[in-house]
Amino acid sequence: SVLGGESFFITTVSAPSKGGEVTLAPAVPGDITAVDITGKPLLVQRGSYLASGPGVEIDTQFAGLKGLIGGEGLFFLRISGSGTAFITSFGAIHRRALAPGERYIVDSGHMVAYEEGMQMTTRMAGSDGGFLKRALTSATTGEGLVMEFTGPGEVWLQTRNPQAFSGWIQGMLPTPSSSNAGSAAAAGGAAAVLGSLFGGGAKD
Repeated sequence: SVLGGESFFITTVSAPSKGGEVTLAPAVPGDITAVDITGKPLLVQRGSYLASGPGVEIDTQFAGLKGLIGGEGLFFLRISGSGTAFITSFGAIHRRALAPGERYIVDSGHMVAYEEGMQMTTRMAGSDGGFLKRALTSATTGEGLVMEFTGPGEVWLQTRNPQAFSGWIQGMLPTPSSSNAGSAAAAGGAAAVLGSLFGGGAKD
């Protein structure tokens, strides 16, 4: 099965009797890694699931209210069943195994997947003040969510942040006030393409 980006349409590919070959590639440059999810369901960040075998099931899991407020990581894909799943990253992908009780904090933009059953909490970046103060700080500085994991379990991370890269690209494009109508239209089209590739708009 193949799932592109945030779409929930799944394409099933079946080989003929003599066999066949399927070549897959992610939407953005990065790594592809195979994970055996038999008995170890994964929660995968949107856009990071590429393909899996016929024994694998896919559904969604809500990330919580703070994910909704932050505008990122609202849903994870839950990958379970028996077989192999292929997940992708923007940039290199790194697997980190946490020992029991070990904690690890990561910016949600660098998150790819983690094993179901791990303790995970989300909060706004910045540790000072209450939730509302952190939310205001996040809105004014452009900082987003961080995710804190507690072992045992494994997490998969990506070296590049799609939202940050999208924001950098959009910042380099001409604005309507400083360019002609044609350039402005091209900038708008490029921004739309970036948004579709990276699963959402960039942070201001």
